[in-house]
Amino acid sequence: MKPARDLPVADVMTHLVVTLKPTDTLHEAAQRLACHNVSGAPVVVHGKVEGIISESDIVRAISDTTKRRTSLSILDWIGNRTERTGRAADGKLVVDVMSPIVLVITPDRSVWDAAQVMAQRGVNRLPVVDDEDYLIGIITRGDLVRAVARDQIPVAGDSESEAVLPTR
Repeated sequence: MKPARDLPVADVMTHLVVTLKPTDTLHEAAQRLACHNVSGAPVVVHGKVEGIISESDIVRAISDTTKRRTSLSILDWIGNRTERTGRAADGKLVVDVMSPIVLVITPDRSVWDAAQVMAQRGVNRLPVVDDEDYLIGIITRGDLVRAVARDQIPVAGDSESEAVLPTR
């Protein structure tokens, strides 16, 4: 069995990817992320990644809005919809707050490569794209942790005696 670090990204990535469109409202984005219990998602147009949005991006946008409108709580902002457009009250869309610069990885790269990129660039997820830049999956820090957990090679500082310790 190969150590996790030598596995190709294709072996540990998530194949069913939650995606968003640039024209989705922040309310729709928040609902989709919450519904699927993910902390971020690629923003996709015609199968290609145009950006990425995270819970942090949404919270930052909500925070900026509520600073300007001190009488509006965050929950009110998320829930406040206009009848005419069906958009969030301030009109922000995913395209307004997403990160347009996206780091991607190909499925043949190693899990080690993915971990290095995530650690060095401070990102939590990497969309996985094919040779034509079409989205085919995503690899997250959680995927990396699960790969290491399956691995038989101990992590630095790991020992059976450290596995479960009383808190008091």
